Amino acid sequence: MKKVIGMLVLPFLLLFVFSGCATSELKVSSTMSKSIFMTPPSQDRRSVFVYVKNTSSHPVQLEHKIVEVLYARGYSIVTNPDDANYVLMANVLYLDKLRENSTSQGAIMGGMAGLVLNSGAGSGRSVLGAGILGALLGGFIANTSEDTIYQMQVDVSVREKTIERVLSSSSVSSGSAKIDSYDYGRSSYLGGGTTQSFQGDYIEHRTVVVGEAVKMDLSFEEAIPVLEHKIAKQIANIF
Repeated sequence: MKKVIGMLVLPFLLLFVFSGCATSELKVSSTMSKSIFMTPPSQDRRSVFVYVKNTSSHPVQLEHKIVEVLYARGYSIVTNPDDANYVLMANVLYLDKLRENSTSQGAIMGGMAGLVLNSGAGSGRSVLGAGILGALLGGFIANTSEDTIYQMQVDVSVREKTIERVLSSSSVSSGSAKIDSYDYGRSSYLGGGTTQSFQGDYIEHRTVVVGEAVKMDLSFEEAIPVLEHKIAKQIANIF
């Protein structure tokens, strides 16, 4: 009787496992390390120079998609940073596949399955067989219920042109050049040591945007376009 009950309970256990452990629909999210606030520009100052680098191991089309969103928001894209009211620079620092660790989930569920099977096992040999079957089931669950996660990390710098020159500072190591600010040849150093101050006609804002696409058996070809779109929209929405 116990064996019959165990065999009846097992299908419901498997149904619970597979319905709760994996993501069947694609989920895409993005977040910024910190907010950027800028003064809303007048219509004649809505010009942006966009420059995107990619130091990750995969090709992306992020710059093109950022430009598309900025155009849709009423900004003009210029090819010379000196002519821009805003200078947007970004670097795709990381783009790769992560995997959610479902090994512990599989072990737990396999153990539960083993207990169910053991409840109907009589002899020691049957108990051993049920334990082995539970372990195999746990490994199968770990492999088949695992979400595939693709992550993209983008460093973002936005320079906002000012009417008057402003004083900024950046951290540097002794004897080295400026490392925290991009230089268009219009900044002059006023100090030295571990922190240097300089004057320029841009205010610089920095943030990091991280996007993730999650789905069971998610492919690279499916994940990258949606990540590009999500991150491009978030970056463009800074303006």
